[in-house]
Amino acid sequence: MLLRIALIIMTLMVLISTSAFAATSKKGEKDTSVALRGESKVGDGYKLFFDKKKKSSLHVHGFTRLYMYFTEDPDKNLRMPYFRFYVDGQKDEHWAFHSRFDYRQGHFSNSNSGALSNANGGTTPGIYFARAYTTYTYNENFKIDAGRNINFHHKYDVLALAELEVGLGFFPRFKYGNFSFDMSYIYMDESQRMSPADEPEASYYGGRVSYSVKASKDFKIDMGLGFNGSHMEDVAEYRQFTPDLTFNLPCDSWILNQFMWRKYTDNIKPVIENYIEIGKDFSEKVSADIYFVYQKNGTAESVHEIGFEYYYKFTKAFMIVGIADISGIRADSDRDRSYNLKSIIEYKF
Repeated sequence: MLLRIALIIMTLMVLISTSAFAATSKKGEKDTSVALRGESKVGDGYKLFFDKKKKSSLHVHGFTRLYMYFTEDPDKNLRMPYFRFYVDGQKDEHWAFHSRFDYRQGHFSNSNSGALSNANGGTTPGIYFARAYTTYTYNENFKIDAGRNINFHHKYDVLALAELEVGLGFFPRFKYGNFSFDMSYIYMDESQRMSPADEPEASYYGGRVSYSVKASKDFKIDMGLGFNGSHMEDVAEYRQFTPDLTFNLPCDSWILNQFMWRKYTDNIKPVIENYIEIGKDFSEKVSADIYFVYQKNGTAESVHEIGFEYYYKFTKAFMIVGIADISGIRADSDRDRSYNLKSIIEYKF
């Protein structure tokens, strides 16, 4: 009888201790399960969240465009598809990564991509890794990118003659009040070249400082000064300055000016380009602008272009752009003058 009671007591003690240990273990273990939540927005792809606070996410989005170019010479007419696909990730408030895939005729991954380049040095259509970099955000005033990116240091992507490079490097960005400052340093060798040209190893550096002031509710001024340069052994280097000025005016209108001055070490005459645009948003769906371009490439004769652009947004995802311009305008000759019509059909996904 005593033995039976002792066995019952021992059994109860074992059960109690086991339950306590299990409860303690569950309390001490970290929950590593992931509760996935998805969010889809028109024109902004699909975002997958890995936590309830939406601090960790994966964002997949992109767009496709169809360029159509019509001119007086039928042999120069062009229809070209363009595809861009983004994959962006956010780990927490400090770490993120960004990647971009492009498809465009006339582009390829690098000069060693034999499968995408032909014997004449030209290219066939292909998909290539355009961007791939990591971003560390220290706070709202400082962040830095590291990886494959572009040393873009002018406000508007409207300059046809500007020197830009894509390669491996680091790109710090600072902000203080109304001032902002970004920098870049890229090292490039033959394996990273976006053209089959035989060029040596090189370093590219640059930066841009900008300042904005809001004078009133409907009047704002943005100004900036960009700089790019190169360093190559036994090859001409360049120094490039790109100041810009923007006036955001009442009635949803604007005036902007993007200028470029570049000088090579082996050339006395600089390369100059100036872009002026006057535009207005007529509604959330309709906007239009007129622009004027001046180009002076070294000792060559100056060339002018004037054009009109019209934007219509059917939805947040679907837009069409119509452009009419006169290019190749020269002071003493009309040999290169051309009247052109262009259209861009864009769909964001």
